[in-house]
Amino acid sequence: GLGLFFVPLTVVTFSTLPARHTDAGTGIYALGRNLGSSIGVSLTVAYVVRQTQANHAVLNENISPFNEALRHLPLPEVWRLGDSVGLAAIDAVTTQQAAALAYINDFRLLGTAMLFVIPLVLLIRMPRRINPPIAVAAE
Repeated sequence: GLGLFFVPLTVVTFSTLPARHTDAGTGIYALGRNLGSSIGVSLTVAYVVRQTQANHAVLNENISPFNEALRHLPLPEVWRLGDSVGLAAIDAVTTQQAAALAYINDFRLLGTAMLFVIPLVLLIRMPRRINPPIAVAAE
């Protein structure tokens, strides 16, 4: 997806920039791109971590030796509710499921954001290029 995003952004950025400012524009463009990417990755990771913790709490609400549904289900042997090894095994599976749900929610959030941003492409207009006058050779 980055190729579909950065190529048009680069074209729009440099289409209006005079050739004499290309070197400075490249540096500022790269700085902005790196800062934006860093902030975006940080926010995405923070969202995944937060959602993993929230999903883990919701999934663990009903895991207890006092839950009648769990006592009558044929659970794997390693998922013993009475000792710490069994609870650790259940916690590992719960964490894995919580992380999977968090990544699904993150993908859904990013996909929804892209659906709102894609129509902005219609607002991009390439500037008109004014051809310099052709110099007539002196005879």
